[in-house]
Amino acid sequence: MNMTGRQKTKDSHVLPPVIVPAAGKSSRMGEPKALLHRKRGETFLEGIIKTCNQCKLDVVIVRQPGENNLAKELDKIRREGLLFKEAFNSNPETEMVDSFRKGLDRTESPRITGAFIWPVDSIGANAETLSKLAKQASKTPDLLVAPTYLGTQGHPTFIPRKIIKYLMDMNPIDGVLPLEKGMHTLLSQLNPERFFVETNDPMVLSNINRPEDLKDFYTIQASKENPS
Repeated sequence: MNMTGRQKTKDSHVLPPVIVPAAGKSSRMGEPKALLHRKRGETFLEGIIKTCNQCKLDVVIVRQPGENNLAKELDKIRREGLLFKEAFNSNPETEMVDSFRKGLDRTESPRITGAFIWPVDSIGANAETLSKLAKQASKTPDLLVAPTYLGTQGHPTFIPRKIIKYLMDMNPIDGVLPLEKGMHTLLSQLNPERFFVETNDPMVLSNINRPEDLKDFYTIQASKENPS
């Protein structure tokens, strides 16, 4: 995949990039969530990058500049031939939207297409689901596009160009966007029209915030690998 040129669908729609905010401290998990393992030998971060590569989507990982363990993991992923870009957020206390904005700076023409935000603690979509979302988003760049499973909204979410323009036009203060709260509040305020893509992929609802969530995920994975 060419990371210097945006990918297009067969009908010439430009596919949107994926921004992965991974600069948080993850204090409750004891280590960066990006380094947790979704399956044997594969971290959450590697799984996200691999899925984006399979769908030929540009992906930008936003991390703290001094996070050595995460840097080592990205070096390993790069040696495996997977493609991605990096951006940096030196203040892990800021809202996820700040990392998203920094990731946008590493993409090409984000105002035109919009971009996905894929939280690193969301194990998230498989390649089939992400491909469907990207094709829909490329056709409807003025709509927020998100996956659902059994009617419940999940991740990753396509942020439409209206919101992208709003963020890109803001002037950060000391590197932080002048927003009172994060992305959820911003979307509520600007209230873009939404388009939901129903999937058969329950992982779009995954959200690993506590050790108990990770334990539950491993239990589900084990039941899939060893059905009774």
